[in-house]
Amino acid sequence: MAEKIDMNPSFVGQIERGIKAASFDTLERLSQIFGMEVVDFLKKGDDKTPYSEPQAMERKVVSLLKGYTINEQQAVYQTMKYILRQNRKLAK
Repeated sequence: MAEKIDMNPSFVGQIERGIKAASFDTLERLSQIFGMEVVDFLKKGDDKTPYSEPQAMERKVVSLLKGYTINEQQAVYQTMKYILRQNRKLAK
């Protein structure tokens, strides 16, 4: 496949593993090989719907973090992650 799109096989492998991101040009080349539209690469998981803007609640959470340092944001993230894990354990 790397030869067909004139790219280094190592780089293509990194894209496949999610280590590197493909440029729009690369996505165009891949879409031609697979007979797809570029937008098909931008669809999420199994639902096959294109990525959309964050929902209202996600925007609220993000807006709360604005103005805080990265360390403070990480602390909030870790706290949220802990709470969500505890809720899952309680639900089981």
